[in-house]
Amino acid sequence: MPFPTEPFDLCVSNYVLEHVADPAPHFQEVSPVLKPQASYCFRTSNRWHYVTMAASLVPHSIHLRVATKPRALGADAHDSWPTV
Repeated sequence: MPFPTEPFDLCVSNYVLEHVADPAPHFQEVSPVLKPQASYCFRTSNRWHYVTMAASLVPHSIHLRVATKPRALGADAHDSWPTV
């Protein structure tokens, strides 16, 4: 991340970790930008929620067609990321 070392008291990830196949490198990248005793809060989907369960049964190629394209997002928007 393009931030100086240890500048933040808090880092928040909102619906990120379900897209991270190997969380250890992710946490290693977040750690240097946090002050000692800082907090890292993350929100992620509930594995057993009906939307999550249904989404896990649908191939990612269909997510791209159904979830991304109809939202008519701008050219700078990202496609849906695969969920792991």
